[in-house]
Amino acid sequence: LANCLKIPVSRFFEGLPDPETTHGQQIITEIDEKIAYISTAEGRRLIDDVLLLSPRVRSRVVALVSSIVDEEMEEQKPVGSSAGS
Repeated sequence: LANCLKIPVSRFFEGLPDPETTHGQQIITEIDEKIAYISTAEGRRLIDDVLLLSPRVRSRVVALVSSIVDEEMEEQKPVGSSAGS
């Protein structure tokens, strides 16, 4: 493909994390976890159902889920810790 387009093969990989770095490995692990979830029946159902929603409602669902996650993360913080510390 690169030969047909007359571009270097590396062009296809620009912007991807370097797997040799700790940060790159962390990103790859996060991607693997996401792929593992969407490969489950629950993950596929979630995606299928969300895609049936209108874009407006879909964005509201995302906002709702984000709000729930934020609330749960706050509840999991050790007592006495704050966002500013």
